Amino acid sequence: HIIAAPEVAFSTNVSEGCGPLEVTITNLSSGEGLNYEWFLDGILFSTDPQPGTIILPPGVELETHTITLSVGNLCATLDVSQVVTVQPQPIAAFGVTNNNPCSGMFIQANNTSTGNVGGSDYFWYLDDVLISTALNPNPLQFFTGSSTTTHILKLVAENACGVDTTETLITVYPTDVIALFNMSDTVLCVGETLS
Repeated sequence: HIIAAPEVAFSTNVSEGCGPLEVTITNLSSGEGLNYEWFLDGILFSTDPQPGTIILPPGVELETHTITLSVGNLCATLDVSQVVTVQPQPIAAFGVTNNNPCSGMFIQANNTSTGNVGGSDYFWYLDDVLISTALNPNPLQFFTGSSTTTHILKLVAENACGVDTTETLITVYPTDVIALFNMSDTVLCVGETLS
């Protein structure tokens, strides 16, 4: 009886998509007396002939994963690999240079969102009014009268895989400070003390 080396092949239902990405693997290998080892990024995850479906989680950026099938029998062990690309979900995040400015001061918002895959969109809102669609908005200047005012700065990050929103409060303080002290005399001579 002559045994031939295995013919190794498999297919996946997807090669790219948004995470979490369900990948169904179908073994197309043939031969006699075969044993199977399935690896994801070099780590063994199954020895079944048909490993079924795996779920690849989203990362913070574009990620590629390599699925490898190693098939062996008494004659040879052969490998075949396929790459699956997982696109990230957007995660909106930003910081501001000052959450508590005084009236008339400028603040800068700095976008630290993840999940940018080259097609991300950003929408900045101040008190629910769209103010920018840039990566970072222009510096923002706030004014208030004699009492503090609070504003909501919101960022909406969007890509092909989804939308995420975050916001922060900006409390603006007045600058019209009034000194609260009294002097007994308004005119002093050299050598006199103020009481």
